Amino acid sequence: MARASKSTIAAVSRASKAVAAASQNTIANASTDVRTPIVKKSRSRSPTAETVHRQSKKLGSSYDVEGEYAAAHLIASDERWEPIIKEHGTITLSSIKPESSAFAYLLKAIVFQQLASKAATTIHNRVLAAIESDPPTPAAVLATPLDALRSAGLSERKASYLLDLATHFADGRLNDDLLQSASDEELVRALTAVKGVGPATCESFLIFQLERPDVLPVGNLGVRKGYAKFYGLEKMPTAAEMEELSEEWRPYRSYASYYLWKAAGCGS
Repeated sequence: MARASKSTIAAVSRASKAVAAASQNTIANASTDVRTPIVKKSRSRSPTAETVHRQSKKLGSSYDVEGEYAAAHLIASDERWEPIIKEHGTITLSSIKPESSAFAYLLKAIVFQQLASKAATTIHNRVLAAIESDPPTPAAVLATPLDALRSAGLSERKASYLLDLATHFADGRLNDDLLQSASDEELVRALTAVKGVGPATCESFLIFQLERPDVLPVGNLGVRKGYAKFYGLEKMPTAAEMEELSEEWRPYRSYASYYLWKAAGCGS
């Protein structure tokens, strides 16, 4: 990814000063002592972050305003963020294009599980051809014989996962409005009721489909590697350690995680 322009760095610097001035709490460097007791969490998105998020969504193509606030907040919380942000520039969660619907995103996520990107893309395209629907719909999947899904390259298990996903949407247990309005916790409970959808899929859905700013993907290997590199840890951190070490990154842990994923070399 190209290095950030001087104007980007200047914008981040200005935003950083604004965030620091508005803050009522002293922002200290993140602790590297993972033995410190875990602090009980409050709500994941502060009213200020919620306001920025709503305003950013309204701006459409100028949505990077939230990315600038996030970058400023991270730099203010720990100076070690500055070289990472200078290298990768101001990022946006929408840089990974969302799918046309929640169903389309989740279908693709299931197909891509445990496959190399090239092979997964080929199979995904074959599935869309098999169901004769692009973007995919629950009805189209349910109308497709299992053998046809298998012939597209899906294992019997993955084909059954897609049918279960389609059934959840077809009978109303899941829909776009419900998932859009649900809290993070409610969404995870609803999605993990679908066969083949685990916490990692939920986290990626929250970050890149719904573009929620404060999600911590504790199971993502790339993010864990980024944590270890950032803090100079000999071993990759546990989920509890990641929660603790990221406290001062709230309410922009989705952005922090994306930066760390890139810093670990996963975005190259």
